Amino acid sequence: MYKRQLYGRYNFIANPKSRNNLSVFANVFHVTNKIEKISSTIEALNNRANTTKSSTPLPRYAEGQSVNVIWAVQSLGIDPASGLELFRKRDGSMTTTYDPADQVIVGDATPTLSGTFGTNMELNGIGFNLYLRFNFGGDAYNQTLVDRVENVNVGMYNVDRRVAEQRWQAPGDIAFYRGILDYRSNATPAITYATSRFVQRNNFITGESASVYYRFSDKFNKRIGLQNTKITLFSSELFRLASIKRERGLDYPFSRSFTLQLQTTF
Repeated sequence: MYKRQLYGRYNFIANPKSRNNLSVFANVFHVTNKIEKISSTIEALNNRANTTKSSTPLPRYAEGQSVNVIWAVQSLGIDPASGLELFRKRDGSMTTTYDPADQVIVGDATPTLSGTFGTNMELNGIGFNLYLRFNFGGDAYNQTLVDRVENVNVGMYNVDRRVAEQRWQAPGDIAFYRGILDYRSNATPAITYATSRFVQRNNFITGESASVYYRFSDKFNKRIGLQNTKITLFSSELFRLASIKRERGLDYPFSRSFTLQLQTTF
């Protein structure tokens, strides 16, 4: 693994006596990795993946490649005539039959650049801190689209509106999602397996944390017999702008929180 990192901070205002300050900072890094050699155990894992149908890309490892590459069968999109997905086999031919042996590298989750940046400031007792995280480049498999749209059970659950509005429905339709029924009104395969159709560029910027506070003056603190009194409003996961549109909290807990804190010294 090879990592390049750049960190910088610039102070526009720095007055320790009045506590007035204004600064910006950034921490940017780029990480690359390459598999030098695989063991017989890893080779067996790869062979198992060649014969296993899965709706989620299975881990596979190849010498000379990153550990973060995404393997799936290459998709040629949805056939406008039949509503079935078209796949490219390893020999270059086209088929509508999914074969896990046709999996190839279709993306790499390793970002081009990632890191954090933000600002810290306090002017006349009013302070503000903002901490942002970003990711540029790299790919991700949009499992939300697979589970919530493509493979959803329309007979048992309420479904996303994309199931009704963006699926193939009749010959000639240009659609991103395969049809539930084919052109002969026969049910299409119930499961969509790992395909390059759901690999998307993973660019995002998120407001990881922010706080705003008011620090009471020394004169006021002296009057009430306290020191360093400060009231602060904290927030986490303030916002997220991303190239991938998917629900959060399905695979791991997610919450946006707000906390009000009063801090002082007796």
